[in-house]
Amino acid sequence: MFANSMRSTLTYIILFQDCFQTLPIRQMTVEHLVILWDQWDEHGLYSDQINRWINLAPEIKQLSRDIWNLVGQTVQRDFPIETLINEQYQEMQEKRLIQTKILTCLDTYCDDAVDKQFYLDLLLAMQQKFDHDTVRLVEVPCEIMTLLPSVDRLTPLSTSRSWLIVLSESQESSTREFIKY
Repeated sequence: MFANSMRSTLTYIILFQDCFQTLPIRQMTVEHLVILWDQWDEHGLYSDQINRWINLAPEIKQLSRDIWNLVGQTVQRDFPIETLINEQYQEMQEKRLIQTKILTCLDTYCDDAVDKQFYLDLLLAMQQKFDHDTVRLVEVPCEIMTLLPSVDRLTPLSTSRSWLIVLSESQESSTREFIKY
């Protein structure tokens, strides 16, 4: 829907050309857009839909807003397209931030952890949900949420140069000790 919000699309022409004002196709188009909106409102958007919107040129976004404003006037409802997208974008960003934090922590501190693969598999499952389901259906597994407080405490350390030096030296020392035996 967003990628084709140009003045030359059939949807735009049917909605904005005066010659279509009284034709049934205009009402059918409005009804289909209302159904689409209701699906978005109930089930949410896919991450690729959100990303397409984010990357649209301002004039294309304005044409999309014009379409939804006209549909809203026609059926006497409010269709705040940017509010819907911004809320979904925020939810997506929060979930992606959790993924990033956990992955960074696993890679930085848990190289030899016996359960590292388990958590990587959970993150992969989340990513697959992002690829195939709406953002609302992507759930952060409770096992990941359990790690989050510790990850939040460790994450600032992972960017500290001093800490990385200490960690590296500690790992080298452990390796040397292991090799001695």
